[in-house]
Amino acid sequence: MTINAIDRAKARTLVEEMNREMALCSVRMVDAPLTKYRETRKGIETRFLENVEMLCTSMSVDRAEEFRNMCNEECEMTTAELKRDSVAFYRRLGVLSELPPAPRPYHRQGLGELAVRTAVRATVWDLIFRLFRR
Repeated sequence: MTINAIDRAKARTLVEEMNREMALCSVRMVDAPLTKYRETRKGIETRFLENVEMLCTSMSVDRAEEFRNMCNEECEMTTAELKRDSVAFYRRLGVLSELPPAPRPYHRQGLGELAVRTAVRATVWDLIFRLFRR
């Protein structure tokens, strides 16, 4: 394996781990205050950037710059993958079982809604009959 392939694999691992933590954060903090949620996500991003910079310190300047570019490319690719098919993305990361199921739409009519619809229909039909009686 070449150095570039090793660097690419490391960049992909770092980006996927950050995305996994972000997804789990979203699930676990669903009832948390928004400020706490944002702080936690910011902490995950900060740890990711610190890990990238820590790895870059042990590399030459050119290789470090190339590694940063690889991390940016991996972030763009995972974002595109998430937008294209989020279920497959979370399944690949192994967090799909942790995510809550999508809410099912509730199509059943309540009594109030039924009464309103019935009244509207009766009014419409009453107007139609009045028009044709004249």
